[in-house]
Amino acid sequence: MAISTRELYEFAIELRQLAYAMPAGHEDPLIRLSERMSWRSQQEGAEDEMRSTRHAGGHGM
Repeated sequence: MAISTRELYEFAIELRQLAYAMPAGHEDPLIRLSERMSWRSQQEGAEDEMRSTRHAGGHGM
């Protein structure tokens, strides 16, 4: 089952919120993971948009 870009972004936000609830010193790895997830969801969203634009507008440049 594939995960949507939006779901990945929402998971990243939830993970970050949980990280801030952790005892001091334990949150850093979770925050880094959250940032990677958020970055990846943004990359996927941009790639999806490029594919949609290319597909809707013809066969590229």
